[in-house]
Amino acid sequence: MDLSLAGAQALGMTGNGTDQVELRVVRYDPRPEGMGVLRVQAGSFADLHNAQALFARIQRDVTDGRIVHTELPEGRRYRVQIGRFLVESEAHKASMSLDRRFHLQSFVIRDDG
Repeated sequence: MDLSLAGAQALGMTGNGTDQVELRVVRYDPRPEGMGVLRVQAGSFADLHNAQALFARIQRDVTDGRIVHTELPEGRRYRVQIGRFLVESEAHKASMSLDRRFHLQSFVIRDDG
């Protein structure tokens, strides 16, 4: 999570580097089924070679894997994504399985493209 300077000051996190945070979902309404494709994002990298290395590690065990790039204010990012799920619970199961097998911290995204 990227904070504004005022937000970082309010939380006492203005030093260099990163800090641990805890997020708590106050309310969550899952989307109805059939609202588009879900994917599991396994990683996001500034360096294409790092994304390719992760993709090479996991591609034997996953289906519909891909690397997509996106432009952010801080530069281009390469995202490693797997699967095409229509049911949210199935995407979450795949994410947990991927995390166990490859020691990742993946998460489910909705593919708007």
